[in-house]
Amino acid sequence: MARVTVEDCLEKVPNRFALVVLAAILVLAPWLSWLPLSAMAALLLLVAWNMSEAHKVVDLVRRAPRSDVLVLLVCLSLTVIFDMVIAITFGVILASLLFMREIAKMTKLHDLAEHKRYAHEVPDNGLLYKINGPLFFAAAERVFAELEAQVKGHKVLVLQMEA
Repeated sequence: MARVTVEDCLEKVPNRFALVVLAAILVLAPWLSWLPLSAMAALLLLVAWNMSEAHKVVDLVRRAPRSDVLVLLVCLSLTVIFDMVIAITFGVILASLLFMREIAKMTKLHDLAEHKRYAHEVPDNGLLYKINGPLFFAAAERVFAELEAQVKGHKVLVLQMEA
Protein backbone atom coordinates (compact mmCIF):
# COMPACT_ATOMS: atom_id res chain seq x y z
CA MET A 1 0.00 0.00 0.00
CA ALA A 2 1.56 3.26 -1.12
CA ARG A 3 1.47 6.40 0.97
CA VAL A 4 -0.11 9.47 -0.61
CA THR A 5 1.29 12.83 0.34
CA VAL A 6 -0.12 16.30 -0.13
CA GLU A 7 2.51 16.97 -2.77
CA ASP A 8 1.28 13.95 -4.76
CA CYS A 9 -2.28 15.28 -4.67
CA LEU A 10 -1.21 18.76 -5.72
CA GLU A 11 0.73 17.37 -8.69
CA LYS A 12 -2.39 15.55 -9.91
CA VAL A 13 -4.60 18.66 -9.72
CA PRO A 14 -3.59 20.94 -12.54
CA ASN A 15 -3.15 24.62 -11.90
CA ARG A 16 -5.79 25.15 -14.58
CA PHE A 17 -8.47 24.12 -12.07
CA ALA A 18 -7.52 26.99 -9.77
CA LEU A 19 -7.62 29.36 -12.72
CA VAL A 20 -11.10 28.13 -13.73
CA VAL A 21 -12.41 28.70 -10.19
CA LEU A 22 -10.87 32.18 -10.09
CA ALA A 23 -12.35 33.05 -13.50
CA ALA A 24 -15.79 31.78 -12.43
CA ILE A 25 -15.72 33.94 -9.31
CA LEU A 26 -14.65 37.02 -11.27
CA VAL A 27 -17.20 36.44 -14.05
CA LEU A 28 -20.11 35.59 -11.73
CA ALA A 29 -19.36 38.31 -9.16
CA PRO A 30 -21.63 40.93 -10.72
CA TRP A 31 -24.61 38.53 -10.64
CA LEU A 32 -23.79 37.23 -7.14
CA SER A 33 -23.93 40.81 -5.83
CA TRP A 34 -27.68 40.76 -6.53
CA LEU A 35 -28.18 37.72 -4.32
CA PRO A 36 -29.78 38.80 -1.01
CA LEU A 37 -27.55 38.45 2.06
CA SER A 38 -30.40 36.74 3.90
CA ALA A 39 -30.27 33.93 1.33
CA MET A 40 -26.51 33.66 1.76
CA ALA A 41 -26.99 33.61 5.56
CA ALA A 42 -29.53 30.80 5.25
CA LEU A 43 -27.10 28.85 3.09
CA LEU A 44 -24.34 29.46 5.63
CA LEU A 45 -26.57 28.22 8.49
CA LEU A 46 -27.51 25.12 6.51
CA VAL A 47 -23.86 24.28 5.83
CA ALA A 48 -22.93 24.94 9.49
CA TRP A 49 -25.77 22.71 10.73
CA ASN A 50 -24.68 19.87 8.44
CA MET A 51 -21.07 20.24 9.55
CA SER A 52 -21.97 20.24 13.26
CA GLU A 53 -23.20 16.63 13.26
CA ALA A 54 -25.83 17.52 15.87
CA HIS A 55 -27.13 13.96 16.08
CA LYS A 56 -23.73 12.82 17.34
CA VAL A 57 -23.65 15.59 19.96
CA VAL A 58 -27.14 14.61 21.19
CA ASP A 59 -26.04 10.97 21.42
CA LEU A 60 -22.91 12.02 23.30
CA VAL A 61 -24.94 14.10 25.76
CA ARG A 62 -27.19 11.11 26.46
CA ARG A 63 -24.38 8.59 27.01
CA ALA A 64 -21.43 10.53 28.44
CA PRO A 65 -20.81 11.14 32.15
CA ARG A 66 -22.32 14.34 33.51
CA SER A 67 -18.91 15.93 34.06
CA ASP A 68 -18.02 15.45 30.38
CA VAL A 69 -21.37 16.87 29.31
CA LEU A 70 -20.76 19.88 31.57
CA VAL A 71 -17.39 20.54 29.93
CA LEU A 72 -18.94 20.17 26.47
CA LEU A 73 -21.80 22.57 27.18
CA VAL A 74 -19.55 25.15 28.86
CA CYS A 75 -17.13 25.09 25.91
CA LEU A 76 -19.96 25.29 23.40
CA SER A 77 -21.61 28.20 25.23
CA LEU A 78 -18.37 30.13 25.66
CA THR A 79 -17.50 29.62 21.99
CA VAL A 80 -20.83 31.10 20.93
CA ILE A 81 -20.80 33.95 23.49
CA PHE A 82 -17.11 34.91 23.39
CA ASP A 83 -14.51 33.13 21.27
CA MET A 84 -12.66 29.86 20.89
CA VAL A 85 -9.61 30.85 22.96
CA ILE A 86 -11.71 31.63 26.04
CA ALA A 87 -13.76 28.46 25.55
CA ILE A 88 -10.67 26.24 25.29
CA THR A 89 -9.06 27.88 28.32
CA PHE A 90 -12.10 27.41 30.52
CA GLY A 91 -12.68 23.92 29.14
CA VAL A 92 -9.18 22.76 30.02
CA ILE A 93 -9.39 24.30 33.50
CA LEU A 94 -12.84 22.80 34.18
CA ALA A 95 -11.80 19.37 32.86
CA SER A 96 -8.66 19.46 35.06
CA LEU A 97 -10.66 20.32 38.17
CA LEU A 98 -13.22 17.60 37.48
CA PHE A 99 -10.42 15.08 36.85
CA MET A 100 -8.76 15.96 40.17
CA ARG A 101 -12.11 15.54 41.93
CA GLU A 102 -12.59 12.07 40.43
CA ILE A 103 -9.05 10.99 41.32
CA ALA A 104 -9.45 12.34 44.87
CA LYS A 105 -12.58 10.21 45.30
CA MET A 106 -10.49 7.11 44.58
CA THR A 107 -8.35 7.64 47.69
CA LYS A 108 -9.75 5.58 50.58
CA LEU A 109 -8.80 5.08 54.21
CA HIS A 110 -9.01 1.50 55.59
CA ASP A 111 -8.79 0.46 59.25
CA LEU A 112 -6.45 -2.55 59.49
CA ALA A 113 -6.61 -3.01 63.27
CA GLU A 114 -9.20 -5.78 62.95
CA HIS A 115 -7.44 -7.46 60.04
CA LYS A 116 -6.13 -10.84 61.17
CA ARG A 117 -2.76 -10.32 59.46
CA TYR A 118 -2.04 -7.11 61.39
CA ALA A 119 -4.02 -7.63 64.64
CA HIS A 120 -0.96 -8.76 66.65
CA GLU A 121 1.15 -5.79 65.45
CA VAL A 122 -1.20 -3.04 66.64
CA PRO A 123 -0.30 -1.58 70.06
CA ASP A 124 -2.98 -1.42 72.77
CA ASN A 125 -3.57 2.32 72.44
CA GLY A 126 -2.85 2.51 68.72
CA LEU A 127 -4.45 2.55 65.33
CA LEU A 128 -3.38 1.00 62.06
CA TYR A 129 -4.69 2.48 58.83
CA LYS A 130 -3.96 1.90 55.18
CA ILE A 131 -4.30 4.63 52.57
CA ASN A 132 -5.33 3.24 49.20
CA GLY A 133 -5.21 5.33 46.06
CA PRO A 134 -3.34 8.40 44.91
CA LEU A 135 -2.46 10.73 47.77
CA PHE A 136 -2.10 14.22 46.33
CA PHE A 137 -3.20 17.69 47.43
CA ALA A 138 -6.85 17.23 46.39
CA ALA A 139 -7.24 14.03 48.42
CA ALA A 140 -4.79 14.66 51.27
CA GLU A 141 -6.90 17.21 53.13
CA ARG A 142 -9.96 14.94 53.19
CA VAL A 143 -7.98 11.83 54.17
CA PHE A 144 -6.05 13.56 56.96
CA ALA A 145 -9.23 15.21 58.30
CA GLU A 146 -10.75 11.74 58.45
CA LEU A 147 -7.64 10.44 60.22
CA GLU A 148 -7.69 13.33 62.70
CA ALA A 149 -11.23 12.45 63.71
CA GLN A 150 -10.26 8.80 64.23
CA VAL A 151 -7.02 9.46 66.16
CA LYS A 152 -8.57 11.29 69.14
CA GLY A 153 -7.76 9.39 72.32
CA HIS A 154 -5.04 7.23 70.79
CA LYS A 155 -1.32 7.67 71.26
CA VAL A 156 0.01 5.66 68.31
CA LEU A 157 -0.94 5.87 64.66
CA VAL A 158 0.62 3.57 62.08
CA LEU A 159 0.02 4.29 58.42
CA GLN A 160 0.58 1.69 55.77
CA MET A 161 1.11 3.43 52.46
CA GLU A 162 2.29 1.04 49.81
CA ALA A 163 2.14 1.67 46.10
